[in-house]
Amino acid sequence: MNKWKIRFFIISLSIITAVSPATVFSQGLPELPPQEDPDSPPLSPEDMIPDKPSREEALPDLGKDQNAAQKKQAELDHLLAVLKRTANQKEAAKISRQIQGLWSQSGSDTIDLLMQWAEDGINQQDYARALDFLDNVVALQPDYAEGWARRAVVHVQLNDLTLAMSDLHRSLSLEPRNYNALFLVGSILEMTGRNKLALHAYEDALKIYPQMQRAQKRVGDILEEQTGRAI
Repeated sequence: MNKWKIRFFIISLSIITAVSPATVFSQGLPELPPQEDPDSPPLSPEDMIPDKPSREEALPDLGKDQNAAQKKQAELDHLLAVLKRTANQKEAAKISRQIQGLWSQSGSDTIDLLMQWAEDGINQQDYARALDFLDNVVALQPDYAEGWARRAVVHVQLNDLTLAMSDLHRSLSLEPRNYNALFLVGSILEMTGRNKLALHAYEDALKIYPQMQRAQKRVGDILEEQTGRAI
């Protein structure tokens, strides 16, 4: 078991035992606190659907032959290595979009269409419709990490945080370097008042994508809050 899976297992176990020591997923996480604007979703659009490359940032043609998956993995390995050592935020964001574009490639026209319909539902805040499409995605292609990650987003919007964590666990078991999924883990932990655990999740995301501004901000805010309490 690699270090990312171990860390995620520890975080998940900490959440579960804090909620219910008897049954793992029977009671779920505490509900989100009431919002001033009940129509405002708990996640921002950037948190829900990561940016993909523009036409000017076209991905390399990996083809659809039997070596396509190996080519995709090699390209991902290369881009993630470059992302880790890129100090310029704009350049890092461009590389991140390319990585997201590769992660989004399911290899199936049907899955890609279902994902697009799900994105349309998320953008229209029709989460029930988006969930229907994503249920089909994970049923038809359970080894597609991005499907689980996207469904986790919808579960958060519907306040089903235990289901969201379960989907994130599946997504990260398939692609443990998914910094967007790790960021969402941190967001859920923060939503439920587990800021110390959230800090670990954000720091894990930053180990993969050091210039991830959203994670940098959350780490800074949590550390500032902890310092203020200590004083």
